[in-house]
Amino acid sequence: MKQANEEKYDVIQDITLLYELSLAIGKSLDLRTNILNFIRVLQSRKNLNYISVWIKNRYLKFDVSLPNTSLIAGIPEFLNKSVSIPNDHKIYQLLKNFQYITINTSDSSFSEINTEKDCSTGCFTIYKLGNIGFLKLYRAQNMNSENDRKLEQIIKKFTISIEGSLFHAKSIHEYKIRQKTEVQLRKKDNLYKTLVEGLDEGIVIIDNKLTITYANPQFLKKTGYALEDLLGKNLIENFFQKDDQADISKQRKKLLKGEKNTFEVRLLKKDGSFIWMHVIGTPLFGDNKEYLGSVNVLLDITQRKQMEEILIESEERTKLIIDSALDAVIIIDMEGLVTHWNLQAEEIFGWTKEEAVGSELENLIIPKEYKSSHHERIKNYLKTGQGPVLDQRIEITGQRKNGETFPVELTIQSLKHKNKVFFSAFVRDITVPKKAKEDLETTYKRLETLIKSLQSGVLLEDENRKIIITNQKFCNIFKISAKPESLIGMDCTNSAKQSSSLLKNPEKFISSITNLLTEKKAKTNERVEFTDGKIFERNYIPIFSNEKYFGHLWQYKDITDKIKYEDELKIAKHTAEEASISKSRFLANTSHEIRTPLNAIYGFSKLLDETKKSGEQDKYITGIKNSALNLLSVVNDVLDFSKIESGEINLDLNPCCLHDVVNRLFQTLEIRAKKKDIQFSFEIDPNIHSYILADSSKLNQIFLNLLANAIKFTSQGWVKFECLLKKDGTKKTTIQFIVSDTGIGIDLKNQKSIFENFKQEDETTTRKFGGTGLGLPISKQLIELMDGELEIESIKNLGSRFFFSLEFEKAKESDLRIEEFKFQIDENLLAEKKILLVEDNEFNQIIAISMLEKWNITVDTANNGKEAIEKVKNNIYDLILMDKQMPIMDGLQATKIIRTQLKSKVPIIALTANVIKGVIATCLHAGMNDYISKPFEPEILFHKIASVLQLEKSITENLSSELPKTKIDTQQQLLDLSKLSEMMNNEQKLVQRMLAKFNKLTPDFIQELNECFNSKKWEELSRTAHKIKPSINLLGINALYSDFQQLEDNALLDDKIHLIPKTMNKINKLMPVVFEQIENELKEQ
Repeated sequence: MKQANEEKYDVIQDITLLYELSLAIGKSLDLRTNILNFIRVLQSRKNLNYISVWIKNRYLKFDVSLPNTSLIAGIPEFLNKSVSIPNDHKIYQLLKNFQYITINTSDSSFSEINTEKDCSTGCFTIYKLGNIGFLKLYRAQNMNSENDRKLEQIIKKFTISIEGSLFHAKSIHEYKIRQKTEVQLRKKDNLYKTLVEGLDEGIVIIDNKLTITYANPQFLKKTGYALEDLLGKNLIENFFQKDDQADISKQRKKLLKGEKNTFEVRLLKKDGSFIWMHVIGTPLFGDNKEYLGSVNVLLDITQRKQMEEILIESEERTKLIIDSALDAVIIIDMEGLVTHWNLQAEEIFGWTKEEAVGSELENLIIPKEYKSSHHERIKNYLKTGQGPVLDQRIEITGQRKNGETFPVELTIQSLKHKNKVFFSAFVRDITVPKKAKEDLETTYKRLETLIKSLQSGVLLEDENRKIIITNQKFCNIFKISAKPESLIGMDCTNSAKQSSSLLKNPEKFISSITNLLTEKKAKTNERVEFTDGKIFERNYIPIFSNEKYFGHLWQYKDITDKIKYEDELKIAKHTAEEASISKSRFLANTSHEIRTPLNAIYGFSKLLDETKKSGEQDKYITGIKNSALNLLSVVNDVLDFSKIESGEINLDLNPCCLHDVVNRLFQTLEIRAKKKDIQFSFEIDPNIHSYILADSSKLNQIFLNLLANAIKFTSQGWVKFECLLKKDGTKKTTIQFIVSDTGIGIDLKNQKSIFENFKQEDETTTRKFGGTGLGLPISKQLIELMDGELEIESIKNLGSRFFFSLEFEKAKESDLRIEEFKFQIDENLLAEKKILLVEDNEFNQIIAISMLEKWNITVDTANNGKEAIEKVKNNIYDLILMDKQMPIMDGLQATKIIRTQLKSKVPIIALTANVIKGVIATCLHAGMNDYISKPFEPEILFHKIASVLQLEKSITENLSSELPKTKIDTQQQLLDLSKLSEMMNNEQKLVQRMLAKFNKLTPDFIQELNECFNSKKWEELSRTAHKIKPSINLLGINALYSDFQQLEDNALLDDKIHLIPKTMNKINKLMPVVFEQIENELKEQ
């Protein structure tokens, strides 16, 4: 019964305890008060020796990062030992899977959980207070586990109460913080507003869509906008320059990553202008790290940008100036490394800028032997601040990339920039000027030596009349005792007065020097007479360079002896002129006397040639005709000699057939060879091009002279003529001509003299064989005129071999046919014309009348000039053919009377056998219109008459219409542009430009050429041909170049004018082909 009552009492006690504990929970929201209320009740009711509550600091101080747990309250307090344990303490490890644990003294973990004083026996019961901490109970005796379990529910409620107190404390804490934060925010807002609105920089805030939400007054002031103009508008799209928007989009990605970004942009102001802004963007993020927008500080950098542009332009100008400098400009740092290397440095040393910059200068331009001294100079500068070569122009040896050394002129300056030292070097390659200087010094020394050795007195003065150099001869002339070297630098202003006593006319001497120095014009051969009778020739030569006066040269040459011989020279000259006149008269008379019968023989042979005859008669007539021509050539030798002496010989180049020339020559000479019973043969290399461009007349004359001599001096054996191909090209060919015989030969000592005028080997030869001694000299000079050389190989009494080589341009058979066709005569052109023939030789009359009547011309005759005058008085003639040399009255006198007394303008053509120098001019001066040389070919006579009667145009028109209808081969390439391409450095654009210009200008020149030809303006025709000729040569139109050359020459030679029509015809035929080929060339490009 007693036991039952006790149990009942215990139950009442437990219920009472639980009720009291329940009442104790939550009496206060203060954490410590709440805990103390609870643990005091629990300690008193359970007779506990010690009770304590531990809470994690993270809940106490609202900081999840705190790692410890703190003691909040313990009863009795004197048992408190530790006030803090780590959150990984043994207690937490034991409570991990339980709501409470009981640890007795016997447990191994008792000591680990014992954090109190004097609690070495009994047991601990520890309750988990959720996640916020634990409740620790201690009894000196062991606890009842049933009691522990009963407390569990109360402890859970206690835990809830503690959490409520903690939540309350956190709320109060957060409220206080919020209150404090709001105060701080208000302060910051006011501060930020004051700062932002007071800043010189613009501030713009944008949201995450780039829309403007705020802009400070400074931004509004700089841009001219009102705030309402900006709010809600996209900053980038509406206010940034479009060219900059792409770069800004890249910068925005940094903001999204939480990074600050900076960039420069052109911003549109309200007035439409732009200003440069430096933008610093700071991102704004929300609590959840979402991007909200950015705060952007905008700094006006317009002025800086303008300065940068100016600086960039200045740097570019400086770089351009440095790079365009004629000197190499090199900058190196203190380490000797190149920091700048201009274009001229590349040019001079061969290293590119990329190779040079960053390299050591000594490895680029300094020869190996000078590198050590270069190092020493830099060290010395760093130590002393001075350098022996600084700010001086010095000459040193440089080295190129290829290792070549050369002289340079060097100027080095030290530069300081930002506490760093640099060296600027200006380098000039003086290879050329140094060589020029050395050459000048050499030249001066040579000049000095030359002047000293001259037999003339020489004085060279500068622009201030200071002596530069003189010689001993000058000192001797003016009786100067001092040495020439000691006079250098002496002032010559008063020297003329000092020397005047030596002169015959001192006043004139002084005044002439004054005038010469004033005018500064060269004057030579001025005579100066001295009192001792000597006469000097003075030359004054002022020295100019680029129009700048540098001084003058005086030269005094002793001509005393020269004057003495001048009279003798005048007498000798007069005698020579008399002899020359006598020779000319002799040649004129001789040629006339010989040509007159020859003209008749040749004319009759031409008439016989037109009659019916047998083969043998034809052969004899041909022999007569050829013999007359050959005899005429002997006369021509004398005349040619006169022409060669006076320099009047010219080449008349035309297409010809070499075979025809040789065949005609063989027919002429074959009879002579047969008479002497010697073998005469010729051989032409079959590979020789048949048609060549040559002066066939002079070529025939050379062959005739050499072969006639060979036959003449050969009494037995043979004479052979060979034409051998020496060199053959596409456009030109070189032929060697050899005349060999088995005649008398020539002694070696006489082989040079036979080429002298009027010379044969010896007098015996002249007496035995005859001849003028002019054949070989004329042949030699004609060959030299054709750029050849006549050579001889001969052995006395065995024979001789004459040989020479000539280069010819190739011609075509079609060219030859065209040339021959031009001599065809339209017999109706001169029909019904009436001509007076004035000729004293009856045979010549017959020949001329037969030619003229064949062309249906009415012919009247007169035997001398006097008869001719009477005929002209009583008749009207279309033209007069007037012999120059006749009895009673010659042709010149008759012509003068017809022109001056009868006032007749009838055209007069002179007939003369004398065509040496001066005769033609005499005929034209007397009033004649033209002349023709006897004997004459019918074609030439026809042309002369037609030309004088101004029927030339009709002739050329007829020729062009009557030419064979064979089309000129336009496939033949007339152009050779190799020379033009080479001159244009193979630049095809320039070649094309030249061709286009030729086709534009040249047709007008060709038209001008034809106008001059039709109006017989020969001098203008020559000038026009001269203008066209260089272009023809430049474009390689070789088929026409010689024609333009002949046109230029022949238009100025009275005896060659008859050749002009055929040349003009060829030019007019081929030039259209040239123009067409040029057009094709231009189209292909």
